Amino acid sequence: MPGVPEGWRELSHMNKEWLEKFDMDPLGGELSDYREPVLLHKVDETRREPVWNKLVNEYHYLGYETQIGCRVKYIMTMGTHLIGAMSFCSGAYQLSMRDQFIGWDEKTRLEYLPHLLNNNRFLIFPWIKVRNLASHLLSGSLKRVQEDWVRQYEVEPYLVETFVDRSLYLGTSYVAANWVHLGTTKGFGRIGKDYVFHGREKDLYVYILSRRFRNKFKPDVGRVTNDKTEIAKLMAAAPMKIPPLLEKAGVTDIEPGTLAKALGLHLEKFSPYLGRKEHLPHMVSIVRWLLMDQVRKFGWWTADGKDTESLSPYYSSFLSKSLFDHESMLDNYQRELGKELSHPAGMICGDRCDFQKFGERAAGVSRQPFGPDGREENCQASVMVGYASLEGRGLADCALVMPEEWFGGDFKEKREQCRVPEDLKFEPKDQILLRMISRTVTSGCFAAKYVSVESEFGDDPEFLASLPSELTYFAEVSGDRKVFITSQPDPETGGAGSMEVFQASVRGLVDNMDVPWNDLSDVLGASVYGIRMDKCIPVVESSDGGRTGTPVWLYVMLMEDGQIRCALCNEAVDATPEMLRSPAMLRLSYNGIFSEARTYLGLDHYEVRSWSGWKRHMIFVFIAQLFITKVERQYFGETGDS
Repeated sequence: MPGVPEGWRELSHMNKEWLEKFDMDPLGGELSDYREPVLLHKVDETRREPVWNKLVNEYHYLGYETQIGCRVKYIMTMGTHLIGAMSFCSGAYQLSMRDQFIGWDEKTRLEYLPHLLNNNRFLIFPWIKVRNLASHLLSGSLKRVQEDWVRQYEVEPYLVETFVDRSLYLGTSYVAANWVHLGTTKGFGRIGKDYVFHGREKDLYVYILSRRFRNKFKPDVGRVTNDKTEIAKLMAAAPMKIPPLLEKAGVTDIEPGTLAKALGLHLEKFSPYLGRKEHLPHMVSIVRWLLMDQVRKFGWWTADGKDTESLSPYYSSFLSKSLFDHESMLDNYQRELGKELSHPAGMICGDRCDFQKFGERAAGVSRQPFGPDGREENCQASVMVGYASLEGRGLADCALVMPEEWFGGDFKEKREQCRVPEDLKFEPKDQILLRMISRTVTSGCFAAKYVSVESEFGDDPEFLASLPSELTYFAEVSGDRKVFITSQPDPETGGAGSMEVFQASVRGLVDNMDVPWNDLSDVLGASVYGIRMDKCIPVVESSDGGRTGTPVWLYVMLMEDGQIRCALCNEAVDATPEMLRSPAMLRLSYNGIFSEARTYLGLDHYEVRSWSGWKRHMIFVFIAQLFITKVERQYFGETGDS
């Protein structure tokens, strides 16, 4: 538990009693794990203000200085936990980037300056490591400060600004809370009437509070020179060919300049998470290479390729060692993917995705089951979550599965070399996937009706019982999967007698039950996914090996190549075949995503050994795949093709 700051001993007895109501224990995990309310306690000009001063002086890197003029201060709590402090003051008197962004003249600036605020302190205690908490606090504080500022100073706030020291922080919580990044200061600060060089470059973020203000001035980031122009320069530096995956989809007549500009706009969504401007060329270079027509995306053998552009020599170091915030980049990617594809009848998909490795020095590599047949190979095992809907499909999340042996003392040096997080604990593959699916559901990025998994997980009744209950599952199963079925009374006895319940394998039911096939030759979409016929068999999911359980459907597909594929679906007992075909076609539309990502986007073409390097490579593959999706949707939407 963190120690109590020395300065607290000087506080009044009443403040000490108030503080004793709150815990200062470490917190971690996801914000969705906590049910306690997050509250902002306004303390300026109250007897609690000395507490705020002590907290900020002790734990904020800028410390505390007496604030002159308008100000509002908050102490933040979550349930019984003290989690941080925040304050707002009057906006900067003159700020060129902000003023260019708004587009006002000197007279107008002086008129509207009292309506500008500055978020001058934002502190979450170092022992509070709850994911998404920072952006949640920022979003909630803006509405609160508008009300308090009007009540206290009788002035309506129009815009809030803040400065983030880029040498210490990445500013990703501001980006996640939809603040706009305007650029980087030149390292000068105003003291009195003069500007003094202090050498600390800071990123400037703003948030517009007033719709009237936005409509009047129409603020435009294009007026400000920032990283967006840098991306444009990088994209214009080398020609861009149409990626093979777009050619495969029939997109063949886009101008190279138009395509490069579109990619630049796409990458702008993710550049704020890189932390340093120097990382921008590396991200652009990697995503361009992922989109190119190369047999292998990375490695020394690409030097003989036909393309003249060369990959950054700092590729491995950038992915493994740089301090950019890839988790927040992934969060923003999911929001972007959801904007493109989210649909109420969508499907969240969970899968295994393994990568064969010949060495033993990469994170998580060991001899373990590999591929659908489960043979022992030297490989990295992983699980991934994706999303499919009528709008398209894409990968949404990924996790490297660490074998249990890696957490023993013999692997301590390997864990350090591969930068495996010190607090990481062994977790079985199925538990990792369940956690990822739950996180995807609660992220709010994807509307969904279904959740689907491949047979490795569909064959486990306990796993299916643990899936989010608000979603209908469609789980692929193997032929050996056991279910229960109720035999029908003998018609020769006139239907008399009790029905018999017995256990059978999926393969046995398909081969022996006299359930007619449905011809799908005239069913829209069936031929696209290669389904020739299907049948639906009502069965009972086993419960702890017993004879009773949940009534579900065994959905059977006879494919064009003669292969039979089966899935269990817990649709309603009165579901029609059409209702079961909907999730089946969504799942089939999603199944080819790994093959495309491996063949065209280098999903398994990485030369990194670290834990973070692997995750970052996957995220860049996701970003490249989302770019393909965006171009396809725009292209076919404009040409009127289906």
